Amino acid sequence: MSTTDINDLFSRLADRAAQPAQFDMSQVTSTPVEGRGSGADGRILVRIVNGTVAEFDVQHPALRLDRQTLCAELACAVNGALESYQAAMMTAVQSRTDFGALSEDLREMQAESMQTINAYTDRMMDMLFEARKRDA
Repeated sequence: MSTTDINDLFSRLADRAAQPAQFDMSQVTSTPVEGRGSGADGRILVRIVNGTVAEFDVQHPALRLDRQTLCAELACAVNGALESYQAAMMTAVQSRTDFGALSEDLREMQAESMQTINAYTDRMMDMLFEARKRDA
């Protein structure tokens, strides 16, 4: 077993491990992921689409609230939209991820890595025995 084979195994393992970091919304769903929140009895509405605020509506009666109450209601609406968006995103990701296939890929990689390491270890032992024979 050569060093090239081991380097190739580690390279493929690193590539596989890096895949989740390469996240693209289009991989999750073709329809937009959306979250909605409201405050002040529906007089403040927030809508988040694909991670950005798409709508922020404050009806005139909400502007009559005192500053502290208005800020609390705005925070409530934004937090509600974020929670709704996160739940929608989790649903979209879970429906698109095949955990069975991922587990099978990991099992195959584990088995292959064990075979590679065993072959490398066997080759090292053979080389040690050959070196001892020459020294004896």
